[in-house]
Amino acid sequence: MVEAIEDEFLPVLVYNNRGGEDRKLLERYNEPAWNYQVVRFLNANGDDIIPRKDRVWSIEGIALRMIEALRAVNRPVPKYLETVAIENDTRNHAVGAFAQHCFWSGEANIGKVDGVISTEAGWFDNHEVTRVVYNKKRLSLQSLAKQARSTNSALCVYAPGNETAGLSNFSTGQLDRSYRKSKASDQKKQISRWKGTERIPSLTEMQKTKINAFITVSRAEALSWLSPRQRRALEADR
Repeated sequence: MVEAIEDEFLPVLVYNNRGGEDRKLLERYNEPAWNYQVVRFLNANGDDIIPRKDRVWSIEGIALRMIEALRAVNRPVPKYLETVAIENDTRNHAVGAFAQHCFWSGEANIGKVDGVISTEAGWFDNHEVTRVVYNKKRLSLQSLAKQARSTNSALCVYAPGNETAGLSNFSTGQLDRSYRKSKASDQKKQISRWKGTERIPSLTEMQKTKINAFITVSRAEALSWLSPRQRRALEADR
């Protein structure tokens, strides 16, 4: 998010407890002194791009406001900034697991699905499974299961509680604490073949998931999930 702030915006810090120019700016924008922190998005004329909103302090909240501001002025939203918002929208995260013959292909296939946040190779109910975290506002379990089945990655669908109750034409089960994550060498098998990725700074789990899913299909698509600085680090390693 820091990279997006620096590259997509011109950050300006205004203290709310000082005089001079800081106080003049507070008065111009009718901001009370000693108030909670407020992030405003202004154009070159100093006008608000999107309506002022206070008490937005979470990573997800600030990222969503950044995205809203960029869209308001018809500027492209970097894919890596969208991942920041999605990954940190933990209130809308849901979990499922999908049994298949090989969890390496499971991670590669399911990781491509729009709305999937992260994948993990593991074991459950005597099956190799891909454990999936997804955004339930963007993707239903039913839709995710159908897309997984189209790639032979849903021999059985598991989810906590009774979340699989609404699934039709699927073998289902309840995901519980007996799930076991597979060893490190089993994780993200496709990305391990792309030399240099282990030295890309600050790769998030969603970035790892998407790169792992797309690298064998399209290097360009895989690269699109990286920020400019991450891409430069990768190219410098070559």
